[in-house]
Amino acid sequence: FEKWGEKDNGEHVYVKNLISKKDSLMDYPRVQTKGCNFHLLSIYPKYHTKLFPYSKLVTERNHVIEDLAFTNTIEKVYLAAMSGIRNFKAGDVVVIYRTAEFGKPAEWSAVTTSICSILDVTEINKFNTKEEFIKYCGKGTVFSEGELNSFWNSKEYPFIIKMLYNIPLAKRIVRHDLIGQDIIDRDTYAGVIHLSENQFSKLLELGEVNEDFIIN
Repeated sequence: FEKWGEKDNGEHVYVKNLISKKDSLMDYPRVQTKGCNFHLLSIYPKYHTKLFPYSKLVTERNHVIEDLAFTNTIEKVYLAAMSGIRNFKAGDVVVIYRTAEFGKPAEWSAVTTSICSILDVTEINKFNTKEEFIKYCGKGTVFSEGELNSFWNSKEYPFIIKMLYNIPLAKRIVRHDLIGQDIIDRDTYAGVIHLSENQFSKLLELGEVNEDFIIN
């Protein structure tokens, strides 16, 4: 939003110009798709809904949205070890894939839930100190400071992704339907999957995403 003026009572008036700025933050919550790459990124259930509260499942109707920094901010930070993350670039679009519930078949409990835009991708080894690393992660990470300390020492999760939480899918898409609609292949490891533009478009259609959110 940009400041447009002030009311007589001193209140500030802000407006949102819908002309694309070709900038992920300025265009938020809309997603710029022209000339970018599309990926599917898996996230464990224990982190998923804390990080993406408006993408909770019907089965999580009792989940209480907590008033926490990483819940409230639109900028999300996630650490992972999948090597495919090396192919992520700023401006790319990521589909969040909530992995299967423990003890339940992935076919029906693993689902796509959200659309995000990549702001930055880096590696933990590029930080000179633990303090720099923790400061970079900021308020957008679901991991506690204790967990971040552990990750710094172990380097278990070397890739750090900063992304904008743009859109929760109106309709969640289970793995069974992702495979049936040729969006993903059954034999492909679901940690990170590159999607074609056609596969992404089909996913938007199945997820019943309002086309006004998409900038082509």
